[in-house]
Amino acid sequence: MQILIENVFRDSPSRKRIVEGLFNMGISIRAGRFWIGPIEIPTSEVAKAFSVNRRTVYETLRQIEANHVIATIMANVTSDVDCSQIAPLIGNQVIEIDIATGLFQKVFMEFSNYITSRSINVTEVLSRTDGKKKSFIRAVIRNILHDQEIEDIAKMKGVLKIRLTRPDLDSPSYLCKVCEVVVCPNKVSSPLQQETTETVRI
Repeated sequence: MQILIENVFRDSPSRKRIVEGLFNMGISIRAGRFWIGPIEIPTSEVAKAFSVNRRTVYETLRQIEANHVIATIMANVTSDVDCSQIAPLIGNQVIEIDIATGLFQKVFMEFSNYITSRSINVTEVLSRTDGKKKSFIRAVIRNILHDQEIEDIAKMKGVLKIRLTRPDLDSPSYLCKVCEVVVCPNKVSSPLQQETTETVRI
């Protein structure tokens, strides 16, 4: 998608920035209007979000609709829930791995095999590569990674950088302290913590 956007909007950096932003945020374009699911977003709000005037937004719409391929793609963009910001608030850890160009498949397979072999409990994975820019893998992990595990991942060929977000259990924003749900895998006192994956029945 990145290559397509760069090709279609190479003569207009501002329109390119708008389309990239809409795509990355999961905002679709249907019948000349902006949508997140069934909710319409006013053109004025899109202009405000990208610090452009409405004329630039309308010009971007016309250019999108004039290209059948990109118009079809933007009509089918959907927004997914990203739990990476929520995870630390409920005791989970987030690891984000920057990957060198051309080595995404290798790192992805090696990372997948590693977390499987170590029985690391991953609750969500988001990965992206376009074959041109830097690629990444972001995973939400229930059990905290040990220093050795982080070192092992960092040593994988193609890994450029690792960013970790660990939960602050003493922070006032740590939600498990005030949550009233009793049976939950994030709570030490929960019965789910005392059973193996094979024996849990939900």
